[in-house]
Amino acid sequence: MNRNKLRTDLEKIGVVVYGTTEDFDGSEGGLWVSNEETKKDLPFVYDTYMGHGVNPKVQKVLNKHKSSMEPYDGGTLMIYPEW
Repeated sequence: MNRNKLRTDLEKIGVVVYGTTEDFDGSEGGLWVSNEETKKDLPFVYDTYMGHGVNPKVQKVLNKHKSSMEPYDGGTLMIYPEW
């Protein structure tokens, strides 16, 4: 996974990327993204409480980069490569 390219592709569709997982909690290799803030009217990234799942635009980017999302809490998501 090219993390910089993944970050760029996510930001293009409106996902707010705060930084890396290393910035957040020291875990290696992922991205730290918002589940509350979005750009470009992205309706949601992942709604763990309402059970909506991943926005199709976001899922397309995750598939392209062979990555998956894990909720940390209601407002925080981590994206990791699927190896």
